[in-house]
Order: sequence, then structure tokens, then C-alpha cells
Amino acid sequence: MFERLSQLGIDGEDLRSVVVSATVSAGKLLVTSLREEMAARRPLFAYSPLPLEPQDVALIFPGGAPSALYEPRNQAAARGLKAVPGLRSIDLAAALAEMSPAELSDALRSRLGEHLKELARTHGRKLTETESRLVHDSAPQEEAPDAPATAEGIRVTKAVPRSDGSLASVLKRWRAAEIAAK
Repeated sequence: MFERLSQLGIDGEDLRSVVVSATVSAGKLLVTSLREEMAARRPLFAYSPLPLEPQDVALIFPGGAPSALYEPRNQAAARGLKAVPGLRSIDLAAALAEMSPAELSDALRSRLGEHLKELARTHGRKLTETESRLVHDSAPQEEAPDAPATAEGIRVTKAVPRSDGSLASVLKRWRAAEIAAK
């Protein structure tokens, strides 16, 4: 039943507009009551900023969680559902520390690697050992770059004059590059 209720919450009207409405309605009373209940009894699941695959939902939330909340197409609605009933956000780094990354789906490992790398960059910190291993494992393996083409077809007809760093010199070179590009 909770799975169906969460799907209706995601597909229906944005619950934030119901809560901030000036008029008292049955919907507002229902949402307010739901918010109070969820504050009193914390659910076993949490909001995830990353979409999760169904097998990952079962692995991360063994107590059960509405899978509709974690589908990629429902991410915007899930943020609304997080705000209204007061769902907590999952700490992905802590969840990763509690399980083996090999158990996660390839899609989630890839998303999680990018997310953790961006998070570390934003916060100005280094990745932990577990995070760096996940980022390294989820990074696409780059092939060796092809050898550059030979320069046989390129002719240099005029040497570029040295720049003295003045604005006039820079503008002159800019204009020469524009003309050459045409």
C-alpha cells in the first residue's frame, strides 16, 4: 500500500503547493497529518539525490522503500516529497562504507563515482580510500590516443611575430587570426 501511495504522491500534484496553500482542504490536512506521522516515526528509507536501480533499492534499504521514489524520471518529484514529509537524505558515503561496492549495479557505481568525485571537489577534500577505489573502478577506461596526423600537408608561410604583451599587439594578432580563419 505504501508503494502505491508514494507513486500517487509522485505522479500527483506537487505537495509543496498543498502545504503552503492558505485554504484548509482535505489534501492539506492529509499531508500535514502524514508529515507529523513521519516526524514521529522515521521511515527506514531516505531520499537519494541519485537515481537507484530496483536491485540497489533492496540492497541499500533492506527494510523496504518505495522504488518509485528512486526512478530517474521521478527525481524532481522525489525532491518535493523529501521536503514535504521531511524525509532525511541518505549519506551515500556512509552507505557505501557499510556495503561492498561490487554488490551495487554498474549504473549506480558509475553515478556514485561521479557524484563522490564532484562532492569531494566541491568541499575541497580528498576522496577516502573507499571512495577513490569506487571512482577509479567506475571511470570509463580510456583507450590510448591515436598518433597525431603527420604535418606533411601543413605549410607555414609566415612566422608569427613576437608579442610584446601590449594591447595593440594582442589586437593585431587577434585580427590576423580572424582574417586567416575566413
